[in-house]
This record gives sequence, structure tokens and C-alpha cells, in this order.
Amino acid sequence: MDKIDILLTLYSIVSGLGLSRLIQGAAEMIEGRDRLKFYWLHTSWLALVFMAHVVSWFALMRFSTGAHWTVFNATGALCMPILLYLLSDLLVPRAVSEEPVSLRNHYYRNFRWLTGLLGTFVVLGTPCRPHRRSPC
Repeated sequence: MDKIDILLTLYSIVSGLGLSRLIQGAAEMIEGRDRLKFYWLHTSWLALVFMAHVVSWFALMRFSTGAHWTVFNATGALCMPILLYLLSDLLVPRAVSEEPVSLRNHYYRNFRWLTGLLGTFVVLGTPCRPHRRSPC
């Protein structure tokens, strides 16, 4: 078993936890739809985070050949599914109670954390490339 196989397995486990939280929460919201006030922006974020889970997993595969792995690199790579798990957990409201729940209120209560975590995800996911000097 290669280093990348071990890392991909661990990455898949953490990413799978985030996806299952997202899917389980969506199922709970569908089940409690009578007590939910849906909000389009919240639903858009659910779709965005779902796609981020899938895309980030595929993006990790680019390192399957020829990558130099260190503990620092592996930790950085594992921060990605952890951030996505946190986003997934914050997006889904806790078990829908008998009282009406506004997804708009839920979204704006967590808005700063959501944007901060997504911004961190984007920054960590941006590949570092050396700057070229202009020939001029």
C-alpha cells in the first residue's frame, strides 16, 4: 500500500462522513418539510457543498503519481474534507422539531462561519505555483 493509498482512504472516510451528514440532513429536512420554511440561498449552499465534496475528492487524485508527500502536505490535504465536514454540519439544522424552522434564520445565524470555512477551503485548495519573472 502506497502513501497515497493510505491518504486517499483517510480522505475518503472523512469526506464520506461529511457527505453522509449532508444527505442525512437533507432527508430530515424533506421529512419535516411541513415545519420548514425553505430559503433558496440555503438550498444553493447545500448543493455547493455537495459538489465541493465530490470535486475535492477527485482533485486529490491528481497527486496519485509523482507527488512528494510529507506530514505537512498530508495534514494540509486532510484539512480539506475536515473543512467540508464542518460546512456540512453547520448547513444542516439539528433534528427538525415540532416548531417551524426558518432556513433563512438558520443560514444567517451561521453565515460568518460558513463563508469563513468556505474561504479557508478555497485558499487551501488553491495550488501554489512559483511566480514567473517577466522577460521584459
